[in-house]
Amino acid sequence: MERHILSKSTFIRGLQCLKSLYLYKNRYFLRDKLSFEQKSKFLRGTNVGILARDLFPGGVNSGPKTPFQYPQAVIKTDDFIKNGENVIYEACFQYDRVLTALDILVKQEAKWNAYEVKSSVSVSDTFVLDASLQYYVIKNAGIALNDFFIIYINKDYIRIGELDLKKLFKKESVLNKVLQNQSFVKKQIIKEKEVLKLKHSPDIDIGKHCYFPYTCDFLGHCWKHIPDKSIFEISELKTEQKFELYKKGIVKANDVPKNYPLTQAQRIQIECYIHNKDFVNQNSLSEFFRTIRYPLYFLKILTVSPALPLFDNSKPYQKIPFQYSIMYKKSKQSDIKKINFIAEKNIDPRRKFIENLINDLREDGSILIYNQNKEILVLNDIALHLKKYSININSILERIIDIFIIFRQVMYYSPKLKSDYSIQNIANKLIGLSDINKLQINSDIMAENKFLELQKEDNILKFNKLKKNLNDYGYFNTKTIMEFFNFLNEKI
Repeated sequence: MERHILSKSTFIRGLQCLKSLYLYKNRYFLRDKLSFEQKSKFLRGTNVGILARDLFPGGVNSGPKTPFQYPQAVIKTDDFIKNGENVIYEACFQYDRVLTALDILVKQEAKWNAYEVKSSVSVSDTFVLDASLQYYVIKNAGIALNDFFIIYINKDYIRIGELDLKKLFKKESVLNKVLQNQSFVKKQIIKEKEVLKLKHSPDIDIGKHCYFPYTCDFLGHCWKHIPDKSIFEISELKTEQKFELYKKGIVKANDVPKNYPLTQAQRIQIECYIHNKDFVNQNSLSEFFRTIRYPLYFLKILTVSPALPLFDNSKPYQKIPFQYSIMYKKSKQSDIKKINFIAEKNIDPRRKFIENLINDLREDGSILIYNQNKEILVLNDIALHLKKYSININSILERIIDIFIIFRQVMYYSPKLKSDYSIQNIANKLIGLSDINKLQINSDIMAENKFLELQKEDNILKFNKLKKNLNDYGYFNTKTIMEFFNFLNEKI
């Protein structure tokens, strides 16, 4: 058997950008390093796919142990079919040097049905195109498919007791759409194979396709001609506008025409780029600080939002708080007090979380957070789930002040930030906190994953180290909020 040229992942890559496909197959070393967040997403998809197999128990697995063993996996799948197996996981097929690995192949009433599992909560056009390629390969490999289903997660499922897989997962037939795509798939395969024969990558410029449907992992290579402080760094400028300017040869932010429609914030950002200085609206910033009352609480809440709900009365991807960190300052002259909460192992943390939070925020005073959306969502969710605490929660909500408002209402801007207003960027670029580079956990996604590891860790030393790392990350966030508050106060 000849080794495959295309697979379903490379086929979708080619649909997004033929240059990306060529680079992936011929210049793999130019690929950007996978982030922790991307790796976590891939792992989540794998885990959801494995769990969905229990919808069709008793199957055999023909998946390869390594990517180099796909030819053997194709032969193995064929043997399973000939031997009368009715359920095959990772069923591998190859036709015309195009490979596909189907999550679940099931024989029902003497007819074969295909099931592809996604960790999403809906069926996207990309999923349908993925299924269209698989149908094309499987059919031409000699298996007549009766139907093709996409299995995905039911976002409205509420866990009560053990996971009910029949309620957790939804399945949707995409056969009609798949059949309509067969001619397109055949032509696209020919086009992608022709591109892979080229001596050089195709001449395709950057565009919206670099981000849709997925962020390309060759951005570092294809975007290297874009200079610092470009139009692509202008905050909240629509993608269409960015590429409209780019196609006109306008790349540097300070080259945007004076009559081009921009918001006040965007104009201020460009002026800061040109003159390399910060913008401070003294009046607005002073008014903001007049709303703040001591004692001060600098608060950061960490959440976990697994695809597979961990606790009763929770849904897929629902944000469940497992930790908070507080820096408490009773008055301007008083010392800082650290307060921390982290959930116990394998116990729904919401009740203890909110009881402790109410207790720790018991005094009057302002509660300062950064970018409040997550905190507000979490607290409102708990108020609905645990109604006896709703009055206390509403009191907390009334005291919350979001420091992010200073960017939203253009009270302050620094060109050092460009268009990245993350707490990590503020720590590194604005207030000089290098602590994050020394932390074992340096993002909310990583914190979430480490908390999930904590639930399975039986080694007491490793368990305590994970807890310490989570606490360190929480305190880093609250320290950054506090230092940013002090930094802004000095600007008045």
